[in-house]
Amino acid sequence: MFSQEFFRKSSFLLILLSLLLGVGVYHLKNRVSETALELNHVKNKINITEESLHILRAEWNFLKSPKRLARLNQKHLHLKPLRAVQIASLNTFKQQNMNGIMVAYNKRKR
Repeated sequence: MFSQEFFRKSSFLLILLSLLLGVGVYHLKNRVSETALELNHVKNKINITEESLHILRAEWNFLKSPKRLARLNQKHLHLKPLRAVQIASLNTFKQQNMNGIMVAYNKRKR
């Protein structure tokens, strides 16, 4: 029914197909390995960035703490709370140019 020539050709095609599939699987395995390495690299970068963010948030919370800011104010700026007379509506502002400085209050005439 099947000749020896048919078996020889089919055997050759099957061997060739097996070699091609083997090369394809090997290439696929290498690409998967490279992708896994890249994924681990990205995960490590994410972890480092998250740790940096955690440290930066802790530093920012320290820097903006009210007690620290009050201590720095007393040491360097000597700022005091606003008084009621320092607050005015926009309608009361009169801009006057005095030596290049814009004055935002009504000057009393004497």
